[in-house]
Amino acid sequence: MVRVGLTSYAFTWEIGMAGYPQSLHPLDPFALIKEAHALNVKGLKLCDNIDLTNLDSAEITRLKDLAHKYGITLQVGFRWCDSLELEKYLEVAEQLEARLIRLLIDYKTPGITPDFVVQALRQVLPRLEKTGSVIAIENYDRCSSTDILRILAQLQTSSIGVCLDPANSLGVPENPYEIVSLLAPFSLCLHLKDISIKRFPHQQGFVIEGCPLGEGQLDIVRILDTLIRENRKLSIPVLLELWVPYVQSIEETIAIEKQWRNKSLTTLYQMLKTLKIEVQV
Repeated sequence: MVRVGLTSYAFTWEIGMAGYPQSLHPLDPFALIKEAHALNVKGLKLCDNIDLTNLDSAEITRLKDLAHKYGITLQVGFRWCDSLELEKYLEVAEQLEARLIRLLIDYKTPGITPDFVVQALRQVLPRLEKTGSVIAIENYDRCSSTDILRILAQLQTSSIGVCLDPANSLGVPENPYEIVSLLAPFSLCLHLKDISIKRFPHQQGFVIEGCPLGEGQLDIVRILDTLIRENRKLSIPVLLELWVPYVQSIEETIAIEKQWRNKSLTTLYQMLKTLKIEVQV
């Protein structure tokens, strides 16, 4: 069984990206919840392209209440730089009653070493166990599947697992299907997006870009099937993301993002139906 949802990276251009033109009506966390409700999904992860740490307690309560109103389960996602930030993020997650916290660990950041990461995570284990929360470490080009497996082997706890993203590890590089097999047993959620890989016209290399789900080179059906077969949980969140390239204007880019979002959700439901995977509603 899966729970279909979205992350805030399915709304990248509507939220706003530094260094590019901004939307005239940028989405905030409250607007994202309403968008998720309009798309009829029951899960939403507010990642690091939405700053939750600047919300006061009244705003956090209002955000939590709005999610409850629409029956949407919140998750949060942060980029982790030091122990103090980790504690701050856990506090925000607890206030939002977001039981899954996605962490991006950047091993290229000075001071972020394997020993530091393991020690810091070990210190928060009692807090996670008390609240029933879990931390999901996301694989990407600055924290590979091997890096994550080493962390999990040292901690040996069900409170810390994996946020699986098959496309992210192309930057390592790692084979997407190999990391799905490696990480599926430990995965607490799946970030799902498709990619298109094309040669440059001059033939000297490739460009990797996002595309609507089911239209790229990733075998999404294979990924979903492997995850469900090898995962240990009764239900796992499958959260749609998008890598939409910037085009001629911010307005046109946002229009494409909306089209891809709607189309990709429809495709995802069709794939799950084909695989006879039950969707939790």
